[in-house]
Amino acid sequence: MPPKKQFSRDDVVRSAFEVVQQVGIDQGLKVLTARRVAERLGASTAPVYSYFESMAELSREVVKNARALYLEYISRSYTDQPLLNMGVGTVLFAREQPELFLRSMFFEKDEIRDIARTLQAAFQKSVARDPRLAGLSRGQIETLVSQMWIFTQGLAALVCFDLLGKMSLESIVDTLSAGAEAFIDAARKEAYGKQDRRQRHG
Repeated sequence: MPPKKQFSRDDVVRSAFEVVQQVGIDQGLKVLTARRVAERLGASTAPVYSYFESMAELSREVVKNARALYLEYISRSYTDQPLLNMGVGTVLFAREQPELFLRSMFFEKDEIRDIARTLQAAFQKSVARDPRLAGLSRGQIETLVSQMWIFTQGLAALVCFDLLGKMSLESIVDTLSAGAEAFIDAARKEAYGKQDRRQRHG
């Protein structure tokens, strides 16, 4: 009789993640049962309960994996611009992982806030190094970051629902770049307009 296959904790988490990843977007973590995970593993439910006291505990690990995958997407180097890379990663995540992108179950309010803070801090650091933005106030930079965040999320949602066709990486980069240029131009015009008014009244 061949020895029973041994499964690690990572094997269980990976299988649970795959179960949730592949179900319809209306199902959520409701489908995450020990039986489904065991079927994915090709085993009994014993490995599941040997590592996790409850399915709630396993669900939390799945959430962590989903968040880690998203952060991996936005950390990749698609271009030579860190700010643009984050936007591209978000849209690609929506294109390639639509269930995960759409499911708020993966990103509870606190999770979303944490991710948003992380991204906005990184955006602002990247923006601060952009010579095109010299002379912009902190408030203008924060507005620019918010505009890009909204634009990126909107594009990601359209791509997720396949409303723009299968956008290539090049198309995604071009679209986000065009949006960024428009926001930057508007911010620069506003900044220069304020400077001119101060000079005229100075």
